Amino acid sequence: MDADDAKLLAAVIDLGNRNRRTLGFLPHAAFQQAAQAGTLLAAVEGARLAGYALYGLPADRIRLTHLCVEDAYRGQDVNGRLVTEISRRHADRLGILLKCRKNYRLEKMWTRLGFQARTEVDGRGRTREPLVVWWLSHGHPDLFTDLESTALVRAAMDCNVFADLHSSYGRNGSEETQALSAEWLAGLLELVVLPQLVEEIHAIERDTERRTQLTALDHYRRPPLEEPDLERMRRALIEAAWEDLGLELPRTGNDLEDLAYVVQARAAGVPHLITRDAGLLELSPVAEKVRGVRILRPADVAVAIDELRRKQVYQPGSVLGTALQSTAVPAGQEQQQMVFLNKPDGEKQKAFKARLRDLATRPDEWNRQQIVDGDGRLLALYCHGIRDGEMHVPLLRVDENHPLGPTLARQLLFLEVLTEVVDHVTFGLGGRWSVRGETTAAALDRVGRTVVAH
Repeated sequence: MDADDAKLLAAVIDLGNRNRRTLGFLPHAAFQQAAQAGTLLAAVEGARLAGYALYGLPADRIRLTHLCVEDAYRGQDVNGRLVTEISRRHADRLGILLKCRKNYRLEKMWTRLGFQARTEVDGRGRTREPLVVWWLSHGHPDLFTDLESTALVRAAMDCNVFADLHSSYGRNGSEETQALSAEWLAGLLELVVLPQLVEEIHAIERDTERRTQLTALDHYRRPPLEEPDLERMRRALIEAAWEDLGLELPRTGNDLEDLAYVVQARAAGVPHLITRDAGLLELSPVAEKVRGVRILRPADVAVAIDELRRKQVYQPGSVLGTALQSTAVPAGQEQQQMVFLNKPDGEKQKAFKARLRDLATRPDEWNRQQIVDGDGRLLALYCHGIRDGEMHVPLLRVDENHPLGPTLARQLLFLEVLTEVVDHVTFGLGGRWSVRGETTAAALDRVGRTVVAH
């Protein structure tokens, strides 16, 4: 080591000592050993030290121990240049791993440098302060790369949906989300994790709950993101929300986090975002228009998958030679279906929505169809399924204000899917109508006007 190198090493050790409170103690011998091994990288301007990085090379990865910048050079991306140079020198390694105390609150810096928070472990100090484990991948194939998804639908989750699936305690309304774990969805739906979700999980204050959800993250793929211009994309969404929906964003701080999900989903090539958050769902038209991201409730996801799985069933069909069309109930149409709310009998919107979601989450059991006129107006909504030779119709609603309303209910059962003779027909009207050994048309003749009214 010549005199210049010795002088530079002394400057590095001095900088490390001055930042010992945050970097932790490292003996001089460790600096000297790293210098000899070529794993101590210094950034200099002329003869002045701007910063340094000290790292190790265990197994197939890089372990970053110190990353430190002189105060006079902060804000000049010295740390970014050091990390980039380490990656360049060791591109054959899987990536860079580091641990940083959670209470240092350096999430924005590590994220800016390209790292992703992976998990959390206890520190070794007397207080055992939690350490966040950060990872910067070099893009080499891994287990998830080899297992390329063949799912029909790829969707990202927001923090509420993720908590519904993995929280250590029960959550109100989580029953709808639990349907995403149904066996029939295996191989059809891939749920993925975005950086915004990881950030929000790391912000959970309760240690046990945070650790529970961080552990669950390991079961999901984290697709790489094309570098998004987050602020520009947010502004575009905010402007579209005002122009198209009359919404002035942000209404709350959560709105900006919600928009980050939309931006990141697009950057990851994920076309769907699942949430139960009413504010985020309200932005679905804007998200689809500006970023091509469709925002769905958990119940709508099952419908979206079934639309793809059973395309032949979801083709429009004419009704009795009229301009009416029979189609499957598309995902995300819950609010439009409120026109069939049974107000005369005191039915509540909340209860009706819950019923619709329950039927929607089980497309393997129920075939949900709707009738629309030539102008796209909803005229009827019905649901049916056959079990052991028995047809069940848990839902049948028509618009009585339409000229065809009084007769449409009778005509519905002449559709191709309902014209067969079955052993038993049950209508979902409080169990009041049960007809055996009759054609569905005859059954509806007996039910008559009562069915239309309900």
